[in-house]
Amino acid sequence: MGLCHAVHADYAMLCYAASGAFLALAAAVLVRVEPSCSGSGLPEVKATLSGVVLYNSLMLRTLLLKPLALVLAVTSGLSIGKEGALVHSACCLAHQIAESKYIGFNQLRIEQRRVELMVAACAVGVVGTFGAPVGGVLFSIEITSSFYLVDHLVFAFFCATLSLVWTSQLLLLIPGPPMSLSLFKTDFSSHSCNALELILFALFGALIAALTSLLPHAVRQAAALRKRLEVRFGGWTPLVLPPVVAAVCSASYFALDGGSCGGLYANGGGLLLPHLFDSHGHSGAAETTAEALQLLSPTLLQYAIFGIGKLFLLTPASVVLATPTGVFLPTFVSGAALGRVFGLLVYALFPNSSLIDSALPGRFAVCGAAALTTAATGTLSTAVVTLELSGQLSLQPALLVTGISAYLVSRLLKVPSLFDLFSTLKQLPGATT
Repeated sequence: MGLCHAVHADYAMLCYAASGAFLALAAAVLVRVEPSCSGSGLPEVKATLSGVVLYNSLMLRTLLLKPLALVLAVTSGLSIGKEGALVHSACCLAHQIAESKYIGFNQLRIEQRRVELMVAACAVGVVGTFGAPVGGVLFSIEITSSFYLVDHLVFAFFCATLSLVWTSQLLLLIPGPPMSLSLFKTDFSSHSCNALELILFALFGALIAALTSLLPHAVRQAAALRKRLEVRFGGWTPLVLPPVVAAVCSASYFALDGGSCGGLYANGGGLLLPHLFDSHGHSGAAETTAEALQLLSPTLLQYAIFGIGKLFLLTPASVVLATPTGVFLPTFVSGAALGRVFGLLVYALFPNSSLIDSALPGRFAVCGAAALTTAATGTLSTAVVTLELSGQLSLQPALLVTGISAYLVSRLLKVPSLFDLFSTLKQLPGATT
């Protein structure tokens, strides 16, 4: 980033894209050294918890190299998240503890202990990513639902609590302004949603689920394209593709930021989330729908391009690469942008309605982030994670209505969870998840 600011403006975009490509190449090299570092790792975790122990994916080398490769991949600008990779890393640590001769687990119960440790590790991975202990425990239940026991709940909450306490103490040691575990804290009023707003949230959840039904097709196409490239150009393709995709992603964010090296769209749009969640829905006032659309059209267009482009182009191209990946943050950010667009359109249609809250665009952004991730991953725990991220309990009705609507419509449309889709894609020659 500093190098990008130091060069001449004419070369800033090239420098920005090249730096992202270099970091992605470094991540791909680490994956070349240890292939089990590739992908989110959640399919391997689910297979292990179901009784098929994939020792290669839980080795000590994976535990040491995957976090480093994840840092390089995320900072390169690839449209990926980090939740799945951190959950996988936590499960690697749990497996090493279960297998350690210094712990001395009874050999007759070692498989039971391994499952207990890995279920707790799933919750700890979410806490390490978002600082969301309750959502993390619910997430661990959802991805291990077929073999989850009530006894596991105690271990998951215990480990998630310890992880939260440790994380909060570390935050106190970081110099600078105080940091909160609520990563995207909101300041909406505490008023309850009226009937019209709840209907709009339910409708929006259904629409976002219908849109998300196209995402698995995009991921399959990206995986098939990667396979064809590997067949045509040989074994160096997994090393070449990550820098190319990272450069494209970085250049896209650079263009959306208007030529800024560190704008709101940098690093996948994470810095944009506080603006999308802003309780001030719009600037200026409009008396008619035409005036509102004219006033909001630049913002609407930019957010729509970002949300659609990231969801269907940058994210599918990134998550099939031979690097550590995750799908939570890209779908979360895309859903927030599309939710903001929907909220601004509602405001434009009813610019003077007393039934429409002025902060509705921000509320739709928060609910859209949760709904799109729910539809894409099939995990209702996303609503709870979002509540903990935003620190806004007044959003409970809207989040739950939107999330359940998105979940039901996605199941009706038979939208596969991306976690299950990655397991399928792994059977493709050359595909990595």
